[in-house]
Amino acid sequence: NVDVQACGCGALMNIVIGNTDNKVLITQMGGIETVVTAMRTHSSSDIVQRWGCRALLNIAVNDEKLRDFLDKRRLV
Repeated sequence: NVDVQACGCGALMNIVIGNTDNKVLITQMGGIETVVTAMRTHSSSDIVQRWGCRALLNIAVNDEKLRDFLDKRRLV
């Protein structure tokens, strides 16, 4: 459901702001892949695209601990 996916992306977008532990946990649990899947599945939904991009941006932005985590797993 597009509304559920939009709300999920929005929730992830918010809970990672300034919280490295949440970023790492969400990444470990497949959150990045989940957001990308939602965006692919609902490619015509502006809100899923907007909130999905913001969630990915918030996960990735200025976080050395997360970058180290991803780099160790060769995800960057």
